Amino acid sequence: MEAPFNLTVPGIEIAIVCSDFAESVDFYQGKLGLEVFADLQIPERLAVPSGLAPAAFRHLRLRAGNTLIKLMEIDPAPDHVNPAFRAGVRWLTFKVVDLDTTVRALTKRGVRFLSGRIEGLAGAFACAQAPDGLLLEFVQLYERLVPPTT
Repeated sequence: MEAPFNLTVPGIEIAIVCSDFAESVDFYQGKLGLEVFADLQIPERLAVPSGLAPAAFRHLRLRAGNTLIKLMEIDPAPDHVNPAFRAGVRWLTFKVVDLDTTVRALTKRGVRFLSGRIEGLAGAFACAQAPDGLLLEFVQLYERLVPPTT
């Protein structure tokens, strides 16, 4: 089934409500090295009636390929969410050229990985822990699909 809409940009934007904005900026910009695309203040007159937030807020847009990750700073900041498995956004996936080099470089920047390289169905991957319980999955796709072993 085809989507009932056409995208004007080949990517999406994901908003992350931060319990600690400075920690999140340090992680996504400082450790992951994502570049700032825009830093916006969204006024209450737009935030509240639209349902985006209960008050005015700031969001820092960071570029990851064709995707924008929007870090949201709002006062008061919400409590840190329980990082246990729950409904909602669970992880972001970054497809990388070289997984091992990526893991080494990010580990040197202070990113904490939950495991080493794991061989999957379509590629190898490793997951890192981001602030507020979000997982980041870094995937290096195989040149061809490798069937699972039985």
